[in-house]
Amino acid sequence: MWRRKEILKELEEKMSKVTDESTIVRKEYKVSRRQLELLKPKIETVFNSTKCDRASITELLGGGVTADDNNIIQYLGIIEQKCNELLQTKALQKVKLALDEARETPIDGLQGVGPQPAHGNISIAPPTIEEEGDQSWYSNDAKPLTVEEVQALILQLANVRGGILKGAGASKYPAKRKRA
Repeated sequence: MWRRKEILKELEEKMSKVTDESTIVRKEYKVSRRQLELLKPKIETVFNSTKCDRASITELLGGGVTADDNNIIQYLGIIEQKCNELLQTKALQKVKLALDEARETPIDGLQGVGPQPAHGNISIAPPTIEEEGDQSWYSNDAKPLTVEEVQALILQLANVRGGILKGAGASKYPAKRKRA
C-alpha cells in the first residue's frame, strides 16, 4: 500500500510538470499564431509593392490565392527573387554610369588615372673626375694593399681634399698594426 501511494505521488508530480509545460507551450503558440496572422497581410503588401509577378504564384498554387499558412514560404521566396533581381539591376546601372563617366574623363594610364610624379626633372650630378695625381696610390700591381698602405692612402686623400677626417678613427688604429 505504501508503495502504491509513492508511485501515485510521483505520477501526480509528473502530470503537474507536463500540464505546466503544456500551458507554457500553448501560450507561446498563441503568441506565435498572432504574430503570423499580423505578418500575412504585410507579406502580401510587400509582394504587391515590389511588383512581383502574380502569375508565378498563381501557377504554383492555383488561382486567386492569398498568403496563408501553407503558402507563405512561396510568397517569401518570390519576394526574395524579386529583390535579388532589383539589386542586380541597380548594380548594372551603377556599372553603366561608371563606364559613362570613365568615357568622359581622359585615362592617363593603363589602369586609369595613376599617381602624379613626385618631382619635376631630377638631375644627378656625378662627382668630377680629378687628375690622376690624386690616384698616386693606384698601380697595376695585382697584389692587395696592406693595412698600413690603406691608412696612409686615407690620410693622403684627407689632406688633399681639405683636411683631416673627423671621427674616422685614424687614432684608434695605429699604423704599426699588421694583418694576421
